[in-house]
Amino acid sequence: MHRLKVIIVNISLLLIGIIILEVGLRIFVEFDPGYYTGIRSKDSCIKYPYGEICLNSDGYPDSEFASKGYKLRIGYFGDSVCYGVAAGRGYRITDLLKKHYPGHEHYNFCYLGESVLSRETLGKITEVAEKYSIDHIVYLMNLNDISPLVSEVDQNPGDVLSDNNSTTSRKNTLADNSRLVAIKKFMAPFDEHLRGKSYLYTYIRNKVKEKLTIAGYEASGYRAIELFPDKNETIFKNASERINALNKYFTEMNKRFTLVILPYEMQISTDAAATYRKLNIQWEEGFETGSAQDMLIKNLSPDVNYFNAYNAFNGVRNTIKIGEYYVYNKGDKIDWNHPNRLGHRIISEYLISQAIFKKIQ
Repeated sequence: MHRLKVIIVNISLLLIGIIILEVGLRIFVEFDPGYYTGIRSKDSCIKYPYGEICLNSDGYPDSEFASKGYKLRIGYFGDSVCYGVAAGRGYRITDLLKKHYPGHEHYNFCYLGESVLSRETLGKITEVAEKYSIDHIVYLMNLNDISPLVSEVDQNPGDVLSDNNSTTSRKNTLADNSRLVAIKKFMAPFDEHLRGKSYLYTYIRNKVKEKLTIAGYEASGYRAIELFPDKNETIFKNASERINALNKYFTEMNKRFTLVILPYEMQISTDAAATYRKLNIQWEEGFETGSAQDMLIKNLSPDVNYFNAYNAFNGVRNTIKIGEYYVYNKGDKIDWNHPNRLGHRIISEYLISQAIFKKIQ
């Protein structure tokens, strides 16, 4: 009986402590735990603090697709940036291109949190393009699409994932990736119910992710190898070869393929680069000035039509403040890869200025 009382008292104290921390965080800590967490409404729209994303009857983040008509069809593929995180419906690159080019049908097939270059998603793209009779495929590539390829490299990657180039180190890297990805999957149910709702859970989650980010890991659980293109040249080459294969596949089907490579915030702003370095975020010399994009581009086939959106910010890197065109610290994680509405607008204006759809007949 005495033991039961002790257990009850301890549980009660624990609950009281959790409540105090929950209330204290809500009062004294300035951050939005629900920035990346959406609330689904009855009209198939998901409402976020930055806007809303509406899903059509096919489950894609767009309005209903036209089933008939003679307009050429443009299909957009990508991950969270293309989906609209930090921008919302009406303000995404895809929406702005749709508004500027009303003579074409524009379909957003972007998947939240999926790397287009993974084997599984490459298959989805080809299936979707055929199913919806897409004429022009546009891949909005986020640099973190490269990281999951570490576990899919078919040939020996030359042990380029570590400083000492040892096979043991590469195996350890792959093992670390597998463990973190497994942990992320295990935590998914907790994220679904607690992230953005509980300040305490979200705050602890945020601090853990900050430590992992500083240690060089993506939100996906993979190492952020895109920050070190020279050390990971084989993985970059593998990414380019997959893009080449995708381009060849669609060319043989008489479909057009366009690649748009999106930049990170530390690449478009010297102020952002300085801020992230103060947070102890590490990257390779040259990354700030586009070495990752250059590494991808040099291994692309000459017939791949591509646009380097890093160039959208040419001449203004020294004047852009951190958070001006990207999310930075509005949510519960360090975020340098999601452009805000202004960032989407600048990138779309660059693509329009470069006549992204000029060659469409």
